[in-house]
Amino acid sequence: HGAKIAQEACKEKKEPQEFADEVSATFQVAWDNLSISNNDFIRTTQKRHENIVLEILLKLKEAKTPKGNDVIYEGDYEGLYCVGCESYKKETDLDENGLCPDHLKKPELLKEKNWFFKLSDYTEVLKKFIEEGKYDIKPQARKNEILGILNQGLEDLAISRQSVEWGISIPWDKDQTTYVWVEALMNYVSALGGEKG
Repeated sequence: HGAKIAQEACKEKKEPQEFADEVSATFQVAWDNLSISNNDFIRTTQKRHENIVLEILLKLKEAKTPKGNDVIYEGDYEGLYCVGCESYKKETDLDENGLCPDHLKKPELLKEKNWFFKLSDYTEVLKKFIEEGKYDIKPQARKNEILGILNQGLEDLAISRQSVEWGISIPWDKDQTTYVWVEALMNYVSALGGEKG
């Protein structure tokens, strides 16, 4: 799902699902030709994945953070968006010409309403778990790096997009689709079946 796939499908004069089906088929043929087998071929366009995403989103919408705030809230987001990366960029992420270093294109300035995950409320909990060894990060240099990031504070994470039509709709707000990278994380749950919650 996402803007990049929809744009490529448009270039090919196809619907996004049709385009994704064709790309997926080429991978399945490649695995067959290479005699690579698998127990399951997982796609985030499958209904089973969509069902898990909707279930997770609804649970998050009802949940509270360690500080008692809503885990999911609505707000405005403004930033530089690179369609190729399907992510927002900070000025420091861009090259000296203001271009995405991966795609050599200028990100577009977007402002839209989104749903957010209140990640900032988890900063202290995560620090405590790491410092107490509940989350054991090795080597020590990586542990120090993560603690350094946490000491700077975490930013809330946009979990939806208003301007992207192809994707899984936010169940309580059909004008929003689940942000592609958030949905991709949920694939780890849907790949396992996820029915058990």
